[in-house]
Amino acid sequence: MDQKFVGYTLLQSVPFGNEMLASRLVMAPMTRMFSPEGIPGDNVAQYYRKRAENGIGLIITEGTAINHPAQQ
Repeated sequence: MDQKFVGYTLLQSVPFGNEMLASRLVMAPMTRMFSPEGIPGDNVAQYYRKRAENGIGLIITEGTAINHPAQQ
């Protein structure tokens, strides 16, 4: 175990590089298909804002599907 994280609780702020995360909770990327044509709108910002305000320390934003010529 990395000794620099020993003693931190799950919901306690923790250093991450030059930044401080609000907690040790990390939200993994999800493909939710909320971004038509690959452009995130206000609804996507609101979705992630709500999670950030409720204690998620790091959010890795969603992946989006891209068109591939071989799939057409």
